[in-house]
Amino acid sequence: MMMRLQYLSINVVKNTDLNNMCSITSIAVPATSDNCGVQSVTNNFTGTNNASGTYPIGTTSVTYTVTDAQGNTTTCSFTVTVN
Repeated sequence: MMMRLQYLSINVVKNTDLNNMCSITSIAVPATSDNCGVQSVTNNFTGTNNASGTYPIGTTSVTYTVTDAQGNTTTCSFTVTVN
């Protein structure tokens, strides 16, 4: 297995949107590769390959999971903090 999940950003820190208790935050989709082929890329915040969305005040942990065609998985995590 030669699966790779590459996320080049560090943890994200944002301020709340004006007059709101949240922040609309864009998160880049991580680069992935595997010699057997990547079957899926999902994250625990949206359940899709795109973790962009409305984050509440506080710290949210986001974990990406990549699954290859053989069912092997690897993960990458970071936090989104909204002040």
